[in-house]
Amino acid sequence: MRSAFWGIRMKSMVLLSVLIFLLSSCSLVDRNVTPGPYDRPAPAKPKAEPVPVVLPDISGGRIPSFKEVQDSVLGPACYQCHTEATGNRGGVNLETLQNIRDETEKIFLSVGFDTMPSRRPPLSEAEKQVLFTWLDAGAPENEIQPKKPSPAE
Repeated sequence: MRSAFWGIRMKSMVLLSVLIFLLSSCSLVDRNVTPGPYDRPAPAKPKAEPVPVVLPDISGGRIPSFKEVQDSVLGPACYQCHTEATGNRGGVNLETLQNIRDETEKIFLSVGFDTMPSRRPPLSEAEKQVLFTWLDAGAPENEIQPKKPSPAE
């Protein structure tokens, strides 16, 4: 009886020693094994090149259209958060002209004090100038050209 007990115990100790040796000799960091399909890192997503935004010309009293302000300021700076599709953060939706007209004071304050756009760089002075010029004019849908003085006769 005693020899059977020692035999089982000896076999267990040998198996445990072999298992410890095998586990300690395996390096999970530096394997000489060809990586499998699940070992490969995911391919890096190509970074989208930022599209250069051309600001509308507001020199000489020209007031840009809603579409121009959307394309040059609102789209790049505001529509990542303030649209129906992105959840209208802060309860503010800037997709429609009427919504913008209703939120004019909030827009002036938040952009003027650089609290918007949130978690991103503030608008440049040129972008602010375009936005504020447009809002000051009543946020027109179509562009407004300055009136040329009539020649004195």
